[in-house]
Amino acid sequence: VVVGRLQYQEDGDEIDCTRMGVGGKAIPSNIDKVTNMRSDAKFVLLVEKDAAFMRLAEDRFYNKYPCIILTAKGQPDVASRLFLSKLKRDLRIPVLALVDADPYGLKI
Repeated sequence: VVVGRLQYQEDGDEIDCTRMGVGGKAIPSNIDKVTNMRSDAKFVLLVEKDAAFMRLAEDRFYNKYPCIILTAKGQPDVASRLFLSKLKRDLRIPVLALVDADPYGLKI
């Protein structure tokens, strides 16, 4: 799930993640259909826990600190990892992680 300062096209449809509400936009299963990523974000914030993600989305954290907030609700699936990789590669911005200080959090 992604929310924040990100716009892209998905299979021809324009997606604006600032207008997705607190629930965010589900990460597409086919990353090849995601094109034309645009953002004025200074960083990507990867959040392990869904509750922390929801709080940041509700508070519109991305307006005060221009960023893209991403969560996979625990262990990330392949689509989430590929989407994050594409974000980093295309936008060339740092990725910060908010995870538990345990082996599972560090693995993310």
